[in-house]
Amino acid sequence: MATSTDLSNIVADALGVTCESTYLHLKTIRKHGKISFKGYGRGAAAMTPLDAAHLVIAVAGSTFAKDSMTSLNRFCGLLSDKDRSNPRPSRRTLETFLAEQFPRIVSNHHYKHLETPAHYDHYPPRYNLAAHVALKLMWVAGKDVDSLPRIAVVRWFRKDGGSDAMSFSPKGQSIIILDEAQFARHFEKAGLIQARLVTARALEKISLSLFGQSR
Repeated sequence: MATSTDLSNIVADALGVTCESTYLHLKTIRKHGKISFKGYGRGAAAMTPLDAAHLVIAVAGSTFAKDSMTSLNRFCGLLSDKDRSNPRPSRRTLETFLAEQFPRIVSNHHYKHLETPAHYDHYPPRYNLAAHVALKLMWVAGKDVDSLPRIAVVRWFRKDGGSDAMSFSPKGQSIIILDEAQFARHFEKAGLIQARLVTARALEKISLSLFGQSR
């Protein structure tokens, strides 16, 4: 059973940030009910994939722990662009879809078979470099972040070396955006676009450490 401390340490190690900083992020979002909590010690709650998704988004989307809930409010609840024709109850959100990725990575464990070849010419025909970025958060910088555009993209490898992607955007937005260039082109009046990237290796490390069979 992984505790909140385990979750914090594992995410910190995977993302390359300090344990102290990540734990501050965790405590901040736990106050708002975004991390499971039942008590401490033996009574502590076991961490879920959704807890992991919330913490990864909070850390990836903000530099300081005090901004953690701003990041979650900015990105949690974004809706899948592939489900636009469905009513909201059946549309996937960023946080729930990201949570689904953790056990999927454990069960499939594709990435160990997709080591980057030494030379580009030797890549398998369908090898997709883009999938090395497993989570991308993009937003227009500004004071009123709630009203400014923001997009998230989750991408994952297939067994053939290609990849699939799911983009997430606010309700009412009609365009699918998968990278920063598309973002900049669509929102031409944006002066500064922020982007935070989480690698496939980082998500794999979190997945196997928290939800692998060894735990």
